[in-house]
Amino acid sequence: MQLDYEAELAIVIGKGGRRIAAERASEHVAGYMITNDVSARDLGVGESKKLNVATLFQMLRAKGWDTFQPAGPWLVTADEVGSYEDIRIKPGSTMNRGKMRSPRR
Repeated sequence: MQLDYEAELAIVIGKGGRRIAAERASEHVAGYMITNDVSARDLGVGESKKLNVATLFQMLRAKGWDTFQPAGPWLVTADEVGSYEDIRIKPGSTMNRGKMRSPRR
C-alpha cells in the first residue's frame, strides 16, 4: 500500500445551524486543529483501472480506512486565533510527492 499524507486545517463546529450567511459563519466555529489527510492512492487508482471507472468513484477505498484521518491532539479555540486566514501550516516533510495545494475556499 502506497501512503501519501498531508497536513490540513480542521475547522471544528461548535454551534449548529442551516443556511448560515457567509459573514456569520465564524459565529459557529468552536476552534481549529491540525489533521493529517492520509490516502492509499494506489488502491483508488488500481481499483478504478480494474473496474474501468473514474478514480473519483474509488476514493473511499483510498481514504476510508479507520486510521486515515488522525486529528489533534489540541484544539485552539476561535477566540485565541482571530481569523482562520492567519493560520499557516508549515509542513515538516514532503510525503505527498512534494506538492502543496492552496487552501480550498
